[in-house]
Amino acid sequence: MTLRHPLRWGILATGGIARAFVQDAQLAGLNIVAVGSRSAESAQRFAAEFTIPRSYGSYEQLAADAEVDIIYIATPHPMHYANALLAIQHGKHALVEKPFTLNKSEAQQLKRAAQSAGVLVTEAMWTRYLPHMVRIREITPQEASGRSARSSPITCSTWTRTPSIASIRWRWAAGPCWT
Repeated sequence: MTLRHPLRWGILATGGIARAFVQDAQLAGLNIVAVGSRSAESAQRFAAEFTIPRSYGSYEQLAADAEVDIIYIATPHPMHYANALLAIQHGKHALVEKPFTLNKSEAQQLKRAAQSAGVLVTEAMWTRYLPHMVRIREITPQEASGRSARSSPITCSTWTRTPSIASIRWRWAAGPCWT
């Protein structure tokens, strides 16, 4: 799949983690174009809440949308494998919420399927992209091999409302964390 435009995101599921992801994704300027749920009513409510142009009453319909490039999978973990495979089979990249799959065999199967389809499938490890983690990687000295030198910072977080990037206050601590 060759992209000639910004990624067009589809959201597979409408629960709490999907809500947190969409809040942050929209804040970051991502182009969310569709949502799919097991019920049309849930998808319509979610789409209206976040001003998402299209909603679908099935995951299959979302995966079949030709104007979706990547699907964020926010279903309960036992469904991750099947949902990611559905996205891959429709030629979509897939960002799968943690845990990626229930076991190594499922993960390997998804990897092979994605390679065969020429798409990316990866786990949504959001902590990697938190502002303080990005900054740590920027300021950590690099060894000749290009890998980061050892770093042992202690971080803590205080959740002020929902766990979304927009609502997290981060601070450094030399020991146990408290507010």
